[in-house]
This record gives sequence, structure tokens and C-alpha cells, in this order.
Amino acid sequence: VVHCPRSHQYFHHREFPLDKLLAANVNVCLGTDSLATVAKNGKEELELNLFQDMQILARAKPALPPPAILKMATVNSARALGLAGKVGELSGGSFADLIAIPFSGKASAATEAVVHFSGPVRASMIGGHWAVAPSSAA
Repeated sequence: VVHCPRSHQYFHHREFPLDKLLAANVNVCLGTDSLATVAKNGKEELELNLFQDMQILARAKPALPPPAILKMATVNSARALGLAGKVGELSGGSFADLIAIPFSGKASAATEAVVHFSGPVRASMIGGHWAVAPSSAA
């Protein structure tokens, strides 16, 4: 099951039954949907932004720990696509797709920082090659 929190919110659907789905061991994934189903706030540009969907879910389900939210956006999604071990994680034999975001906190706070991140990513690697190389500027 793929949950797209911003689209869910846009259509004013009743509460997403996340707790029931997780209790039933359903593989719940986090996604982002069409720009046509995302509410615009002020003058911000509309964009497909999985970070924003993670943040909406975190606000809707404050008891859901950040590692569970990140897993829904990565590992669970890879499993749903039949790509477990290839995408959604950094491991031997995976495709080496990743992004880098600015973070200077403790390692124990890294997952929460990812879930609540906003702004441009600092670097992006696709298939082991830098699509956007990291810069030395902080």
C-alpha cells in the first residue's frame, strides 16, 4: 500500500488507517503524487517532494518514530517494486543511489533530521556516479 500524505490531505480523505495496516503486517510505502493534488502554501513553488510527505505523515502520526517513516520511503518502497537489496538502502550489491543533505548533529538524531529536512540536497549519486557532486562549501 502506498500512502501519499499530501494528496490524502488535499482530498480531505478520512484518516489513513496506518496503524491497522502496520498491525496486519502490510508493507506500507510512502510516496508523493501528482502536482495537481498538492495544496500550495503562499508563494512556494509546487514540487514533488518526498521530504514534505514525510513531514506531513510525522505531524499526522507523532507517535510514529522517524526510522519507521524513513523505512516507508526507502526500504518498504523498494520491496514493493521488487527491488529489495538493490534500491532503498546502502548495502553491498545495491545500485549506489543516494543523496546528501547538510547535517551536523549527533548520529542518533540523523534519521529525524532526514525526515524533517527542507531545502536543496547537497549531492546526488545515481548508480555510483555523482549526478550532483558534493561541493567543499558548507
